[in-house]
Amino acid sequence: MNKKDISQILEAFYNGEASPEEENELKAFFQDTTLPGEWQQEKEIFERYLRATEILLPEGLEERLEQKLSEHIAGKQRSFRYYLIRVAGVAAAVLLGAGIFFHTLLPAESVTADTFDDPVEAAIVAEQTLIFLSEQLNLGLNQVKEAQGEIHKINNIVYQQLKD
Repeated sequence: MNKKDISQILEAFYNGEASPEEENELKAFFQDTTLPGEWQQEKEIFERYLRATEILLPEGLEERLEQKLSEHIAGKQRSFRYYLIRVAGVAAAVLLGAGIFFHTLLPAESVTADTFDDPVEAAIVAEQTLIFLSEQLNLGLNQVKEAQGEIHKINNIVYQQLKD
């Protein structure tokens, strides 16, 4: 076999396109002990590729894979839950569409109404509510001022300690 033929078969082997017969030819070629020096490096590369393709798989792996694939394919059949979710999604979309349609179609009724018949009574209640709100706000502000005072004292102590 000449160098050109071996080079072509090697190229096909490295690309994964070599036939089993061509692989056998390469094996026979590289097993020759009187191999020229220029082919020694190719021989090492070929043997590494060959060892990588001859990895032994655990016993029964093929059967287990076939069984798992069969189970997976059989499991692809749609369950009742799948169809229930689909129907619920369609129903939700229909209800949402109907709600939007009727909301835009029907006129909105006014929901605001007076809570007091007498405006003077409404003013008194509003004033009392605002006074209560102001008192509660002032309580919170007083607590914030006290906390700021404590933080200021702590900062002074830390500053004095760092300064010394």
